[in-house]
Amino acid sequence: WHPDRWTALTGEEVSIHDSHVVRRRAAYQAVIGQYESVSASGSWADWVPEGKVGCVFRRVVSVDALGFARHEGEPIH
Repeated sequence: WHPDRWTALTGEEVSIHDSHVVRRRAAYQAVIGQYESVSASGSWADWVPEGKVGCVFRRVVSVDALGFARHEGEPIH
Protein backbone atom coordinates (compact mmCIF):
# COMPACT_ATOMS: atom_id res chain seq x y z
CA TRP A 1 0.00 0.00 0.00
CA HIS A 2 2.86 2.42 0.63
CA PRO A 3 5.69 1.65 -1.79
CA ASP A 4 7.37 5.03 -1.19
CA ARG A 5 7.48 4.41 2.55
CA TRP A 6 8.91 0.92 1.95
CA THR A 7 11.62 2.38 -0.28
CA ALA A 8 12.43 5.07 2.30
CA LEU A 9 12.63 2.47 5.08
CA THR A 10 14.58 -0.24 3.28
CA GLY A 11 16.29 1.57 0.40
CA GLU A 12 14.79 -1.01 -1.99
CA GLU A 13 12.69 0.19 -4.93
CA VAL A 14 9.32 -1.53 -5.26
CA SER A 15 8.94 -3.03 -8.74
CA ILE A 16 5.94 -2.34 -10.93
CA HIS A 17 5.45 -6.12 -10.97
CA ASP A 18 5.32 -6.32 -7.17
CA SER A 19 2.83 -3.58 -6.33
CA HIS A 20 -0.66 -2.75 -7.58
CA VAL A 21 -0.12 0.81 -6.29
CA VAL A 22 3.01 1.27 -8.41
CA ARG A 23 1.20 -0.21 -11.45
CA ARG A 24 -1.84 2.03 -11.01
CA ARG A 25 0.33 5.10 -10.48
CA ALA A 26 2.32 4.34 -13.66
CA ALA A 27 -0.88 3.80 -15.65
CA TYR A 28 -2.32 7.16 -14.59
CA GLN A 29 0.99 8.97 -15.15
CA ALA A 30 0.90 7.68 -18.74
CA VAL A 31 -2.51 9.31 -19.39
CA ILE A 32 -2.11 12.67 -17.64
CA GLY A 33 -3.80 15.28 -19.82
CA GLN A 34 -6.15 12.74 -21.39
CA TYR A 35 -9.73 11.88 -20.53
CA GLU A 36 -10.82 8.77 -18.65
CA SER A 37 -14.26 7.30 -18.17
CA VAL A 38 -15.31 7.91 -14.58
CA SER A 39 -18.91 6.67 -14.65
CA ALA A 40 -21.58 5.06 -16.76
CA SER A 41 -25.36 5.19 -16.38
CA GLY A 42 -28.13 3.20 -17.96
CA SER A 43 -31.26 4.59 -19.55
CA TRP A 44 -32.78 4.79 -16.06
CA ALA A 45 -30.86 8.09 -15.72
CA ASP A 46 -32.93 11.04 -16.98
CA TRP A 47 -30.13 12.28 -19.28
CA VAL A 48 -29.58 8.95 -21.08
CA PRO A 49 -31.79 7.98 -24.07
CA GLU A 50 -33.78 4.75 -23.73
CA GLY A 51 -31.72 1.66 -24.53
CA LYS A 52 -28.39 3.54 -24.39
CA VAL A 53 -25.53 3.86 -21.91
CA GLY A 54 -24.37 7.33 -20.92
CA CYS A 55 -20.70 7.77 -20.03
CA VAL A 56 -18.98 10.62 -18.18
CA PHE A 57 -15.34 11.46 -18.87
CA ARG A 58 -12.95 13.66 -16.87
CA ARG A 59 -9.45 14.94 -17.68
CA VAL A 60 -6.67 13.37 -15.57
CA VAL A 61 -4.31 16.07 -14.25
CA SER A 62 -2.23 14.20 -11.67
CA VAL A 63 -1.94 11.06 -9.60
CA ASP A 64 -1.35 10.78 -5.86
CA ALA A 65 1.07 8.55 -3.95
CA LEU A 66 -1.47 5.73 -3.72
CA GLY A 67 -2.24 5.80 -7.44
CA PHE A 68 -5.55 7.66 -7.45
CA ALA A 69 -6.17 10.18 -10.21
CA ARG A 70 -7.05 13.82 -9.68
CA HIS A 71 -9.35 15.31 -12.29
CA GLU A 72 -10.02 18.89 -13.40
CA GLY A 73 -12.39 20.64 -15.73
CA GLU A 74 -15.99 20.08 -16.66
CA PRO A 75 -17.09 16.48 -17.22
CA ILE A 76 -17.95 15.42 -20.77
CA HIS A 77 -21.18 13.43 -21.15
